[in-house]
Amino acid sequence: MGFYWVDDDGWIFLPALWGDADEASVRKALGGRLAVTAVRRCRHREARAVGFLDKMKGRGAWVFGWYGAGAPDVQAAADGGDLTVNWPLLGAVRAHGRGVHLSVQGEPMPSAELSLAAVNDQQTAHILFCALAPGFPEIIPAGSPKSEPSAALFRSGSDDTKNPTWYVFWESSAGTRVLPLYMISFRPTQRYKRTGSPPPHDKGS
Repeated sequence: MGFYWVDDDGWIFLPALWGDADEASVRKALGGRLAVTAVRRCRHREARAVGFLDKMKGRGAWVFGWYGAGAPDVQAAADGGDLTVNWPLLGAVRAHGRGVHLSVQGEPMPSAELSLAAVNDQQTAHILFCALAPGFPEIIPAGSPKSEPSAALFRSGSDDTKNPTWYVFWESSAGTRVLPLYMISFRPTQRYKRTGSPPPHDKGS
């Protein structure tokens, strides 16, 4: 899966489609509660993309996930900046450690709810569709104060190895293990019911 090209300033421009995500599949995953207003590619310095690909050497399957946070944080990451830890938007009781949380590819709503928690109903929120290099993850229970791996063997975390909702990456390694690909902008529709904090996500809904 090659990149298109690198410009004179060292920015990498990514292929038109990674994984199974296109605008139609995103709209379907958001379930009509959120209206997609724009989809654009992210960009990165060559060194960051090369570092990510180095972590993927020897890996057969690509893993993807969704990152949600306040609009300025998402936009900064889409333009080549670092991912901001977003666990405070979940709260200490619901967060799985003090890392960067990304919901799994088929479940964008948990991350979308984090982004919506940081804006009002008149503002546009954003989420990032990202390629991930999780390595060997460890289980991190909700409410854990963990901010680093338990052992060198573990490269990331998860709430459940068999049926996860969240991937968790530590701030120290997220820059080379998470590569944002697309930024999706959206607003809530009348079907979306805002609560004081992001509600627990029901996979069966």
